[in-house]
Amino acid sequence: MITETIFSNVPHHLYAFRTKPIRIVIIHATRGGTSSSGWEYIATKNWFTSPNNPGAMASRIIGPNGEHCIALPDSRIPQWSAGYGSIGPPTEYLLDDYAISYEVAQPNNDTPFTDAQYERLAIEAAKDCKTYGIPAVLLDSRGGQFYPVPAGITRHDRTANGVKLGKSDPGKMWDDNRFMTLLKSKLSPPPVQEDWFDMATEEELRTIIREEIDKTATRFSLVLTDNIPISPTVFKIEPQPSRTSGIWISLMAAGDADIETAWVLRDGTKVDLGVTQILGGGVEVCALDKSHPQIDLIDGIYLRRVYVPGHAKPVTAVMYVIGS
Repeated sequence: MITETIFSNVPHHLYAFRTKPIRIVIIHATRGGTSSSGWEYIATKNWFTSPNNPGAMASRIIGPNGEHCIALPDSRIPQWSAGYGSIGPPTEYLLDDYAISYEVAQPNNDTPFTDAQYERLAIEAAKDCKTYGIPAVLLDSRGGQFYPVPAGITRHDRTANGVKLGKSDPGKMWDDNRFMTLLKSKLSPPPVQEDWFDMATEEELRTIIREEIDKTATRFSLVLTDNIPISPTVFKIEPQPSRTSGIWISLMAAGDADIETAWVLRDGTKVDLGVTQILGGGVEVCALDKSHPQIDLIDGIYLRRVYVPGHAKPVTAVMYVIGS
């Protein structure tokens, strides 16, 4: 995804320092009358950096291929993107004071917006919502931009300023439901499938665990150098997750070895998992045993080399804990 910054080339008369909190994301459409949305994106960047621009500005521009141009940092407000309604101060608030404004490239009111524009605007607006605590709700201030200043998402044609100026952007081609659904999906955490291991095959478990290890697992490692039966090694899980979704153990041996493994529950109970044989190499143990529902109560993994005379080669063990 392309992100550009043009702030260093924006004339000083087109922005001011922000002094109010950001509470609103406002959507505009450029409507410059060029031959395509691609040219519209380029023309808007050029206009925002032109000394001949008398005062038409926005914070960001979204191009037809998902381009994102940062015209102004959040510490600046455009002069102007959207101002007062017909009543004016002190009754009404100035919209730009509280908003981050997006211009979506569209040459005219009949040009459809692209999938990439919806997607990129949803991504960037979601970042704004998270950063400034803006709820994913649509605002309509056509009746007046009255205090207290609301928080949410709006469009220029749904503001008192837009009504006063006869604005129609983003207009009839903009799909509010589509955009808001996308925005909310970017703000929602991924669904938690707590019982996924109960439904997966062993091969699926290994694939899923490997993918999860790359993203979220906590890694513990140690070396077992003895083969005395009364000297076990326990992987202690610290800090203890509220839920242990899975354990994956990798064992590497310099020679043949047998390793006894067991769950260690939080009450100190040991639940035997059995003995794993390593024949002069490595093995990965997927320690997700569906027959042990105590997986939520895991405090650690117990590992012990089974005594084999003449086989005292070290074993390297790595445990990955997937938890929440």
